[in-house]
Amino acid sequence: MFNHFNRLSNSYFTNIGDKKELYNLISRKIEPIIRNKVVLDIGNGGNIFYNYKKAKKTIVLDPANEMLTKIRDGKIIKINEDARNITKITNSSVDIILISFALHHINGPKYMDSINSLNKIFFGAEQKLNLDGQLVIVELTLNRFLFFLQKIFYRITSFILSKLNTDMVFFYSDEIIQNSINQNFKKYNLSIEKIKMQGWLDPLLGTFPGIIKIPAFLMPTRLKIFYVKKTS
Repeated sequence: MFNHFNRLSNSYFTNIGDKKELYNLISRKIEPIIRNKVVLDIGNGGNIFYNYKKAKKTIVLDPANEMLTKIRDGKIIKINEDARNITKITNSSVDIILISFALHHINGPKYMDSINSLNKIFFGAEQKLNLDGQLVIVELTLNRFLFFLQKIFYRITSFILSKLNTDMVFFYSDEIIQNSINQNFKKYNLSIEKIKMQGWLDPLLGTFPGIIKIPAFLMPTRLKIFYVKKTS
């Protein structure tokens, strides 16, 4: 798992380069939140699209070493580790945790592996955040019907991608993400913001970079930002 992104690091960056307007929009929403904060950026693939210099300290965590090498600023702390088992960061030491376009890549060979992965990530996030910390998730989600279809074909999809030497991609529904947050955060406030996508996009989202492009309105997924604020 994740060796896929080590191999495709260069083509992956080329593929996401045509989404500058979308990244700029998300940046404008993220940057006020991270100002003067200790930020843990999970699974960004070396693509820090927001102005991280506004943060007090930026820590980037990614399991793909080749992606981390794309980060040249020596002031950024780089940690090569899996988000499902974070051991190199002290509990209650982080103000903001960002997870941007990463959840659909963290899964396993079976459906329940994905659900367990989601729970492990959110449990870890709750542990690492301080008392008033905030988790910000930028993720593409499916409606209930499409999620159900994806779930049915999970093993087949995983098998085919494994034969192509490619990591599994699995998108969650809003309901699944909210249930996992509720299970792993003791007290919190949650708000969800819809982000409109435009232009021609890659429906495979890095699985096979640049192979297919479709108009945004045909994308089966919808882009959301989940703001999870811990409360005392």
